[in-house]
Amino acid sequence: MIAAGYGIYRSLKSWAVPNQSRQMGNQDRDQIEDVMVKDPVCQVYLPQREGHMWRYKGDTFYFCSTECLEKFKKEKTG
Repeated sequence: MIAAGYGIYRSLKSWAVPNQSRQMGNQDRDQIEDVMVKDPVCQVYLPQREGHMWRYKGDTFYFCSTECLEKFKKEKTG
């Protein structure tokens, strides 16, 4: 009896709001799939999308702050 009631509840719920759970899953997945990168100066890991990017001689570097970026630039370019 309880199982039948639960089955009816799930059917009605999926019929009433068919796309809501899929939309939430895509939003959560987008947040989780961000790549973690390592700051070459202070050695911390950070999400790539939040880093300060700098390209140098064909390589791309990401930094946790503008201070780390500027320190790295001074070391590389003199």
